[in-house]
Amino acid sequence: MFKSQTSQDGKTVAMKILIVGGGIGGITAALMLAKKDYTVELFEKKRFPSELGAGIQLSPNCTSLLHDVGIGDSLRRKAVVSSKLNIRHWKNGKSIHSQALKGVEEAPYYLIHRGDLLEILTMEADKCPGIKIYYESNVTSVGQDKNKTWLHSNGYSYTGDALIGADGIRSAVRQQVFDNQHPCRTENIAWRSVVPAEVLPAHMSNPLTTIWWGPGKHIVTYPVRSGKLLNCVYIAKVKSDIDLNSWSRKGERSELYEIFDGWHSDIGNLITKAKESSIYKWALYDKPAMKSWTNERVTLLGDACHPALPFLAQGAAMAIEDASVLSRCLSASTSSVAQNLRAYESRRLANTRLIQTISRANARIFHLSGPLAWIRNKTCRYLIPRITNHIYRSQTKEEQIT
Repeated sequence: MFKSQTSQDGKTVAMKILIVGGGIGGITAALMLAKKDYTVELFEKKRFPSELGAGIQLSPNCTSLLHDVGIGDSLRRKAVVSSKLNIRHWKNGKSIHSQALKGVEEAPYYLIHRGDLLEILTMEADKCPGIKIYYESNVTSVGQDKNKTWLHSNGYSYTGDALIGADGIRSAVRQQVFDNQHPCRTENIAWRSVVPAEVLPAHMSNPLTTIWWGPGKHIVTYPVRSGKLLNCVYIAKVKSDIDLNSWSRKGERSELYEIFDGWHSDIGNLITKAKESSIYKWALYDKPAMKSWTNERVTLLGDACHPALPFLAQGAAMAIEDASVLSRCLSASTSSVAQNLRAYESRRLANTRLIQTISRANARIFHLSGPLAWIRNKTCRYLIPRITNHIYRSQTKEEQIT
């Protein structure tokens, strides 16, 4: 095992893992590693969990893993369990496809506010003596030699036995250790808003995930905050020269009225009743799959190595699965840290590439029009269950890693 090693004075000390990035994947990895008796030092730019981005979907392939780190009760209190997926026609509102989101008791399909999930994970990490979090950290450089990894942050140097870059699609760790290929902007722009459930008719605030398919655009809605808010994400192909590189740029209600003019009356209702302060917009970015994201004692996790467009709702799930496989591979009985990290990469590479590929395909499929949309609507009832059944199966939990 590599949970501990012997120091020069003969004492046994816990192996230390450095993690750059305190988002969902980074904190989950810290918790899973600490439960295997590693010491973890995590470096996060921000001080508090961000409210931006609002809701995320946690499918059964990752919820059982979150339960394993001890936050199941907190998730049940804060999240909504989704009962069904319903895809509706953009203009007439009729159901194109509907299916139960089948989970098991230990692994339901959760709908949760991103800020709530980060708060739950952070509170759990704060209770763990093996984890130390450095907030407002400006990591300026990272590196490694034969025996250790290191990073510089806020004028200080830190060393560890391995380093994990969990710092998102614009990962500084990736750029310094692997490649400097920047993510590319896609044709799609997203808007986000939340609507108080109390101002909506009952059929619009049920515990289900709804997707509206339309020509060149689509909308996803689902409840968060224990059902008190309806999270709404609007995505459309819109040409814009404005810098939309951040989640914190304010959007305008008038934009949504104009872009989704002619859509079903439920959509107009959502736009009208959205909290003005909750409307934000950002461009969607993508990056080609990496051939490798491990270099000796340094590896990547989540969006840092395999960002996925939000057309399959698997971004957070993939990062959580990464954290689980990484923690178990690091604990495996092999000859070196580098070997264990390569084993983690090899176990995740094919599946994450598949998710990226399907997400990119969905970016086109969701926005079809004319005869192609008619064909999609007729065949989706057969294809979607096959895809979701494959993805939601908790493969990472079943893997035997020794």
